[in-house]
Amino acid sequence: DVAGAMLLMDTPGGTVRGNQDLVDEVAAFAKEKPIFAFIEDMTASAGVSIASQANKRFANNPSALYGSMGTYAVLEDTSGTAEALGVIVHVVKAGEYKGVGEPGTEVTAEQLQEVQRIVNALNDNYLGLIARGLNKPIESIRALADGRIHPASIAVSLGLIDGIQTEDETYSQLVA
Repeated sequence: DVAGAMLLMDTPGGTVRGNQDLVDEVAAFAKEKPIFAFIEDMTASAGVSIASQANKRFANNPSALYGSMGTYAVLEDTSGTAEALGVIVHVVKAGEYKGVGEPGTEVTAEQLQEVQRIVNALNDNYLGLIARGLNKPIESIRALADGRIHPASIAVSLGLIDGIQTEDETYSQLVA
């Protein structure tokens, strides 16, 4: 009995975990019935991959923020702090990279390189989801995925969202 759906979005983003599932659910819905994303002030990072699957995307005003496309990981080297406290941390492991980033351990150049490999792979998937949703080549999305967030007025000109209008206008357009 559902004729369509509207996603009311105001999010700084999220994590990789669960994002693919939600993106796929929105994309599947969009193939069956109309779904619009309405950006209320901000939709960033993981939120962009979700909104990109909607049939249309609108922001509530020109200064709403949209973007921050990219992927990152944080790896803290707390070995100096442990050493200063007289603590020696031993990670007993099977596998060269098992236990990378455990508190109190040194982060090596090789470990950073491995984490970068993972971030790059996750980012390629993330950008692919956005490209699929917007029906654009991944290279056009990659060119915009430098982590910057854009005012909605610029996001429109970049082809990331369809326009700026009120929630009521968006709902009326969806119903029509």
